[in-house]
Amino acid sequence: MLPVKNLSDLTGQHFIDLVDNAVGESRTIDFKIALPTDQRGREEIAADVCAFANTIGGDICFGVKESGGQAVELVPLCVENLDHALQQLSNALRDTLEPSVSGLQFSKLIPYSGGILIALRVPQSFAAPHRRRNGHFYARTSVGKEPMDVHALRNAFGLANEFPARVRDFRDERIQKLKQRQLTPTPIAGPWFVAHVVPLSAMIPATMLSMPEIQACAASHLRPLAMARGCNPGAINFDGAISFETDTIGNAIAHTQLFRNGILEIAQSLKTVADRKNLPISRYEDPLKRGEITKMLTALEAIGIVPPAYVCVSLLGVGGQTLRIDGFETFVIPETMPDLLLPEAYLDSTTPDYDVFWRPLLNMVWQAGGLLHGPGI
Repeated sequence: MLPVKNLSDLTGQHFIDLVDNAVGESRTIDFKIALPTDQRGREEIAADVCAFANTIGGDICFGVKESGGQAVELVPLCVENLDHALQQLSNALRDTLEPSVSGLQFSKLIPYSGGILIALRVPQSFAAPHRRRNGHFYARTSVGKEPMDVHALRNAFGLANEFPARVRDFRDERIQKLKQRQLTPTPIAGPWFVAHVVPLSAMIPATMLSMPEIQACAASHLRPLAMARGCNPGAINFDGAISFETDTIGNAIAHTQLFRNGILEIAQSLKTVADRKNLPISRYEDPLKRGEITKMLTALEAIGIVPPAYVCVSLLGVGGQTLRIDGFETFVIPETMPDLLLPEAYLDSTTPDYDVFWRPLLNMVWQAGGLLHGPGI
């Protein structure tokens, strides 16, 4: 794979180094002398993308001539209407692969010797195994792609089924610590809104961000969801870095935790003055409408943490809480439902649309109180 965490940092020198160092094709890098301009060529690229996605991910470098699997010369692309050609390739990848592969990234166009160099990054997929429509499942080896055998397919299907369960286990562990007030700083008692964004790359044991980039990201970009009094940004802790807000006696009323493996935990207290039973939904709905979590996802993308991801939304201690519409019409969440653990949602973009992604999830809170959806629809 190219030695950059984010393709926005890719330069022409990285391509030059491929040739100077006689870098060979491998499980994580492939060279293409040209960008495909016909359907057959695009289907061949789709097979390469399929192989990378089904294995450990990788980069496809366009404008690199290889001999015997080693980079030997840069041959810049000279394609009329390059944007159109890239769009055609993107469409072909979307239409040719099933299920579709999320998180594909093209690098910026890199001018070189009168032409263009470009790379396509394929993440390891956790919706694997993928196949070329009406064709084979492929995996990547040290010498290229090859059809997956029955044993490899069995392992791939088993792994895909394992990830949602691991995400649920992580959520359960974290919300129990919050409910039992075993976090630092100590969470205030009462109801909470909690959202976990779990990039599927975080489920790979080797995934680990450096502490300096974790701290810098948390300090600069990660804030409590409905911050009211200011916060302590980017404090280092055992799990990574945390930005938190406390009440007058030092109990946490909100925090955003970035874990070492890229998982994001966003927690907001829903406790009201004098412990009234009116659930202050605006504390989480309004920031979501403003795109606060989207801003956090964009910051994570800059350090290499990208979708796909699972999003788990939990409302803790809300049994018996009242939902109000227009200040007077009330609906009550049953006491028999103390915690609402909403189903995990699959996120394939850093910029999810509120009405498409978040609103259907949050409407489940209103449905717990007997209402079809919240106000404003």
